[in-house]
Amino acid sequence: MKRALGAFAIAALTLFAYWPSLRGPFLWDDGLNVTRNRLVTQPGGLARIWCSTEPADYYPVTFTVFRAEWLCWGNQPTGYRVVNVLLHIANALLLWRIFRALDLRGAWLAALLFALHPVNVASVAWITELKNLLGFAFAGLTVLAWLRFDETRRGAWHAAALAAFLLALLSKTAVAPLPFVLLGISWWRRNRLEWREAAPFFALAFALGLVAIWFQHHRVLEGTAVRHDDFLTRVATAGAAVWFYLWKAVLPVSLSLIYPRAEANLIPVLLLVLVLAWCWLHNRGAFLALAGFVAMMFPMLGFFDQGFYAYALVSDHWQYLALPLVLALAVVRWPIGAAVAAVLFFLTFSRAALYADEAVLWRNTLAKNPRAWVAHFNLGLALRNREDLASAEREYREALRLNPTYAEAHNNLGNLLSKSGRLDEAVKHFSTVLRLNPSVAAAHNNLGVAFARQGKYEVATACFREALRRDPSYAEAHDNLALTLEKLKPAR
Repeated sequence: MKRALGAFAIAALTLFAYWPSLRGPFLWDDGLNVTRNRLVTQPGGLARIWCSTEPADYYPVTFTVFRAEWLCWGNQPTGYRVVNVLLHIANALLLWRIFRALDLRGAWLAALLFALHPVNVASVAWITELKNLLGFAFAGLTVLAWLRFDETRRGAWHAAALAAFLLALLSKTAVAPLPFVLLGISWWRRNRLEWREAAPFFALAFALGLVAIWFQHHRVLEGTAVRHDDFLTRVATAGAAVWFYLWKAVLPVSLSLIYPRAEANLIPVLLLVLVLAWCWLHNRGAFLALAGFVAMMFPMLGFFDQGFYAYALVSDHWQYLALPLVLALAVVRWPIGAAVAAVLFFLTFSRAALYADEAVLWRNTLAKNPRAWVAHFNLGLALRNREDLASAEREYREALRLNPTYAEAHNNLGNLLSKSGRLDEAVKHFSTVLRLNPSVAAAHNNLGVAFARQGKYEVATACFREALRRDPSYAEAHDNLALTLEKLKPAR
C-alpha cells in the first residue's frame, strides 16, 4: 500500500506539473518528424522507417510509435503530449525501482525530483523528444534486467538486458554509453568489472553508433560541417558543457530552449579531471555517479557533429538520459527534500506553461538569448500563423540579419513578400535560397509562383519543372505547373 501511494503521488504531481503544456501546439521540428513526415503519415511508411535511409535519423522504434500515434491522434497535438507525460511518469517510477534495487537511500525522493525537474520539460513537453523518453524507458529496463542477471547469473536475464538495450538504441542512439554504466554497477556491487558479459552491449553500441553518425552526416547535415573547431577546442567545449549540465541539474534556473555560445578554455577540463581523481581516491559512489554522468553525456559533448550544433552547443533535452546519475548523489531528507520538490514543481509548472504557446516560448528564449536567429525565425512562423504578417516579417528579417545564409528564412520571407505583392524582392530571396542550396524543391516552386504572378509564365514553367525534377511527388508544384501551362495556351 505504501508503494502504491508513493507511485500515485509521483504520477499525480507530475501530471499536475505538466498540465499547462497539454494544450500546446506542435513546435519547431514536430512537423518535420510527425505531421509532415511521409514515413509517419502515409501508407507503406513502416517498412521504410526500418529498412531505408530516408529518415533523418535511424530511430525506427521512435518513428514507429509516432506512426501509431498518428493513426490515433492525427493532427491533434494533445494526444502526443499526453503520451509524453505518461512515459515520463513511467520513467520516474522505473527510476525509483532501479534505485531501490541498488539500495540507494532516498530512492523515492530521487525519483520524484527526476519527475519534477524542470530541465526535463524540454524532453517531455516537446513532442519530437519522444525519442528521449523511449530511450530512457528501454535503458531503464536494460539496467533492471542487468541487475537481475548480476544476482542470478542466468543467461535469460542477460539476453533480456541485451534486447532492451537494442530497443533503447533504436529509440535514440545517445544511450550508447550505457554499457559503461552497467560495468560501473557490477563494480559497485561485486567489486569486479564484467567485461566479457558487457562485450555484446559494447558491440551493439558501436555498430548503431556508426549508423547514427552516418545518418547525421549524410541525412541531417547533407555532407556539410556545422563546426570547424580543432580537437583541443572541442575538448575545452566538452569540459565546459559538463559543468554547465551539472550546474543546471543543481540549480535549474534561467532555462532556455537555445543557449548562447560561450568561450571555452581548458580550465573546466582540468577541474573535472581533478574532481574525478578526488572521487576515485575518497568516494567510489561519487566517482561512479560523476563518471557515469560524463559517459552518458559524451555523445552530446561536441565530438560528433549533429544538426543542433548550428543553433547551440548545449541543450536541456540532452540531459534527460544522464540526470538520474546526478540525482543518485542527492541524498536529502525530509523536510529539505519536500522543500526541494516543491520548488522544482513550481519551476516545472512555470516552464511547462511556456510550451502551451509557441510565440511565448520563443519570446522567452529571445529574452535570454537575443542573438538566437532560429528563435527569431520560429517566432516569425508563430506570428505568421496568427496572421500578424508585419511582425512575422520583422522577425524573419532579424533572423537574416543575424544569419544571412539562413536559407529557410529567405524562403519564408520570400513567400510573405510574394503574397503581399512585393514580387521583385520575393524573387531575390528565392534566388538566394537556390544559390545557397539548389536542391530545395520548395524554393523552385515558390520562385515559379512569383514569376507567374508577374506574368512571366515561361520562366515560371521552367521553375515548376525543376521543382518536380527535384521532388516528383511535389503535389503543389504539379498543380502550379498545370495552371501555368493553362495560362500559356492562348499564346500558342
